[in-house]
Parts: sequence; C-alpha cells; structure tokens
Amino acid sequence: MYDFHLIVNPRSLRSSVRNSLYQNLLSYLKAQGWSYHLATSSSAEELTVLTRAALVSGARKILPIGGDGTLSLCARAFFAGAENRFPESLLVPMPFGTGHDFYQAWMRSVRSKSWNWLHPEMPSERISVGHYRDAGGQEGYVLNSLSLGISASILAARNALPLLQGHPLAYLLAAVRELMHYRSRPLQIEVAGDTPERRETLLFLVCKGPLVGGGMRFLSGIDPCASQAEAVWVPRLKASFVLRSLPKLYQGHVDQVGGVRHLSFEQLRIHRDSEELEVEIDGELVYLQGPLDLSILPSVLAMAKPYWGT
Repeated sequence: MYDFHLIVNPRSLRSSVRNSLYQNLLSYLKAQGWSYHLATSSSAEELTVLTRAALVSGARKILPIGGDGTLSLCARAFFAGAENRFPESLLVPMPFGTGHDFYQAWMRSVRSKSWNWLHPEMPSERISVGHYRDAGGQEGYVLNSLSLGISASILAARNALPLLQGHPLAYLLAAVRELMHYRSRPLQIEVAGDTPERRETLLFLVCKGPLVGGGMRFLSGIDPCASQAEAVWVPRLKASFVLRSLPKLYQGHVDQVGGVRHLSFEQLRIHRDSEELEVEIDGELVYLQGPLDLSILPSVLAMAKPYWGT
C-alpha cells in the first residue's frame, strides 16, 4: 500500500516554477522514505479514471497535481450519484494551479513553499460538495465555485488564447475584454421552497469556497463544510460601474454594491432561455443543458488538513 497516490495533470506543470515545485515535492517524499505512486493523465476525463482506479486499489490519500479543476475532477471519482463510495479516503489539495483558490483558502496555515505540512498521518475534515444534474442527465460535482454569465465568457475568451494557456496574463486579458463587451442575459433562479425569480444577469456565482477567480473574496464567511451554499447574483450593470465596484466585490463587500443579491440555499434550479448553458465549474468551462439542478451534499468528502506534528 502506497502512502500517497499522485494524479498528475501535465498541463499544470508547463510553468517552470510549478514544475520546479513538483520536483521538490518528489524529492521531499523520497527523502522522508514515504512510498508513492504516480499516474499521469492524457486528458481531463482521465484524471477521474485514474483517481477511481487508485481508490479501487485501496488508495487512502489522493494528491491531485493541478489546480481547482484537477482537484474537482479527482473528487468526481469518489462519487456515484449523491453517494461517496470511498468515505475513508481523502483528497490533499495541492498548489499547482494558476490560482488554486481552494488550496489557498483551505491550507491557509501553510506559509511557505516547503512540504513540511505533508505527512501520511494528515488529519482531515469533511466538506460539503455541490452535486449538479442537467436536463440531459449529465451530472458532476462542485468543490469551490459554479457560475454563469461573464465568468464563463471570460473562460471562453481565455481558452481562445492558446499561446498564453496557463499564464495569469491570459485570464487578465480575457477579463478586461469581457468587462467592456459582455452583454447581460436573462437568468431565472428558483431556490427550493421560494418563488422563481428572473433578472438580467451579469454574473450568478455559487461560492463553495472563500476564494474564486484567483483570490477574489466575493462573500465573507464562506465555510466549505457548511450544509448550505452561498450565491452572489449581480444584475446588468454598466461596465464603468463594474470597474468602480471591483474593489468592493474583490474584498467581499457585496452588500455595498447596489442591486447585488446574496442567496443561501441547499437546492436550486437555474433556467435560461437557450437550452445550452455555458457554466464555469471550479475554474473550468462546461457546457450543459438547461434547466440545471444543484443540491448540496453535506459533510460528504474528507479533505486533508496540514500536519503539524502530534
């Protein structure tokens, strides 16, 4: 039995800085005498397949070598519908993404590039996970964020810059472009037990983790372990107003921006006039068929915490 199973997304290691950090990780594991198994994916889908194979073989600690998207795809392997089939195994968030927002928030006590917090006896805490299903039967899971509107358009614009893939500049250029040109569209949200509401929408963002979009804190007090999720609903706004409001949004002062709604929910349904939904899920772009149902699975997935000794 290996101490750790590393599921590697090679796209995350194109950066020389992240590749150097990865080599340091391997050297640290060897120096400590801990056993590990490496599995390298050739596609996003294979990240889930390789993780499931590791779990079936008895893996207890999965280290996704990537960012939020990689972490999310590895987490998918734990589940069948709303059930975690491997409740005794745990995920270890790692700092190998462009933003790796979940890692930044969850591992906030880690202050350096050293690996002294990593250990086979790491403690863990169970987080709640979003479970979505679209009209076509496609389902998946949300660890950190799910959003529609300008956020998804920014990702689409970023993906259209292949020469800058993996570079923070690609996201910045795409964000500036979309802030100036994005046109808000109607969106209907139905929180379970409430009357459906429809409004012209710039952004609808479900926050499962405290940080999104490379360090933005849209809402304060977000707890990944909570049984409810929090959402920000931003209506159609002028680009100039959005730019002036960014500092408040970035720091989590949503209540100070006029017209912005804050929702808490356990279940909701998302409608849009067109059947196809362009959705950001944990930093990756996904195309789904509306309507989209999202529910929160409470305390369902064990997530490793830093080990600081006994």
